[in-house]
Amino acid sequence: MTRRPWLLAAFCLAYFPVLSAAQENVYKKGLKSTVWILQEVGRKGTSISFRTGSGAVIDAQKRLVLTNYHVVGDLKEATVLFPIVDTKGTLVAERDRYMDLYKSGGGIKGKVLFAEPSKDLAVIELVSLPKGGVPAIRLAKDSPSPGDRVHSIGNPGISAGAFNYTDGSVKTVAHRDIRARRPPEPELTLSAKMIETSSSTNKGDSGGPLLNDKCELVGVTQGLVTGGEDTRPISLFIDVTEVKGVLTKHNIRLSAGSGTAVAADTPSAGKPEKPEKPADAPAVAAEKPPADPAKEKRKAEETAASRLSGAKLFLNSNKKEAKKQLTDIVEQFPGTEAAAEAKKLLDTLK
Repeated sequence: MTRRPWLLAAFCLAYFPVLSAAQENVYKKGLKSTVWILQEVGRKGTSISFRTGSGAVIDAQKRLVLTNYHVVGDLKEATVLFPIVDTKGTLVAERDRYMDLYKSGGGIKGKVLFAEPSKDLAVIELVSLPKGGVPAIRLAKDSPSPGDRVHSIGNPGISAGAFNYTDGSVKTVAHRDIRARRPPEPELTLSAKMIETSSSTNKGDSGGPLLNDKCELVGVTQGLVTGGEDTRPISLFIDVTEVKGVLTKHNIRLSAGSGTAVAADTPSAGKPEKPEKPADAPAVAAEKPPADPAKEKRKAEETAASRLSGAKLFLNSNKKEAKKQLTDIVEQFPGTEAAAEAKKLLDTLK
């Protein structure tokens, strides 16, 4: 039998692609800001039904996540899961780890600030960010051009892994009026500027970021199929200009310096920032509103619960780190339910 080493090499490249340094750099940077969005829509015994999709943090200070309208639908709340990274800095890709985290009460809650069906866009405001904060993805200044290389990150349901990478090139950017539907969801009528690429998309990729080589967001994955297929040779993405238009329409101004890492748990905004006073305006001391004890307690509970979810990830893989994070929760959030649970977990680690 004649050996054909080139045939084996071609097979390996097709099924086990190697990322170039540039691709890997975009993926690693974009990954930090990408989330997996879950909305529980039903339970039957131990089985849970979800509406799922992807999203990207576009403002770390205000904790805003951009996604598709059809990912959140008319629901008002959602849970997001950020990428899990082990002690070596390697992504934990197995979907089961993320589902176990969700079922144990992990993930970060968020409320849907607004949804724009005709553009298939929505923004979620999170109650907190992972400890240490996360970077926000910057919005590109302009639409991409035909031939530009693009990169996307998402959570396709057909894959055993989460936060998958896909690359491709732009075919065209043009306004489209289409009707899209994925049973049992109702038909969606879209009228928006869209990017067509050579990338493939699957169920679960919807709402994820489309990035250029500078790791700037140029589009949002519009993963709804228009036919009976789950994967298409040409994929559609909502153009960045539509994103900016929708943010302006809903009076959301991204924070200055958005796109750089900021501390987690900063005060929420989600409303238009007030313009600066003219130079000749008299200075007026702002009175600090009285603290609302109930609101402060609720915020502490939510933040502590989020920290506890992160600490649980290390219980089996790194007990030293788990002890450190659990101790921090007990010390920083006394009187919360999460602190009580953290104390019990510390006792089991002694």
